[in-house]
Amino acid sequence: STLIGERDFWGKGYAKDVWKHIVHFGFSVVAVRKFTMGNSAGNKAASGKTLFVGARLEATKRRHVLIGGDYHDVLEYGLFPEDFYATFPALEHTPGFTRLENSDA
Repeated sequence: STLIGERDFWGKGYAKDVWKHIVHFGFSVVAVRKFTMGNSAGNKAASGKTLFVGARLEATKRRHVLIGGDYHDVLEYGLFPEDFYATFPALEHTPGFTRLENSDA
């Protein structure tokens, strides 16, 4: 989940950009085989961020989660490297992490 608490920064694409780089790091540095993501069907922002990186809907769990006294569907998505890099081809051959020379970390 990506949360930006300051409303002035909502809707500017920051969460999508952060998510794109987290996924790239996972595939290029950690060698994640597949990302699996999910959210309640009513959470359009989460679905949008997930689809933005190239994920595909794999399942709908009907009336799966209780929110505010009502049961809601949960959407489950999957993302493989080939789908991600088809969406962001410029990232495929770039490092997912660059350490600064003067970093103490």
